[in-house]
Amino acid sequence: MNAIVLDILLEEGEMDGWAILRELKGSCDLNEIPVFVSTALDEREKGISLGFKGFLVKPYKPSQLSEVIMHTLLSNGNQG
Repeated sequence: MNAIVLDILLEEGEMDGWAILRELKGSCDLNEIPVFVSTALDEREKGISLGFKGFLVKPYKPSQLSEVIMHTLLSNGNQG
């Protein structure tokens, strides 16, 4: 897995996106995967403290998400 796109506002289940981000960053197997937050909440500071790689506030152009992910993957030596 090269990247994860996570929406903070999950509607079902016991965990919200922040809890999932904490779990990902606390996992030895998953903590190196870059996480990109896509959300309607403008809580960039909270995301920074949890270690996201990119933060996009909706609405945004789909090309913006693609650009952020591609830039990160290429800078990490991955192919798009």
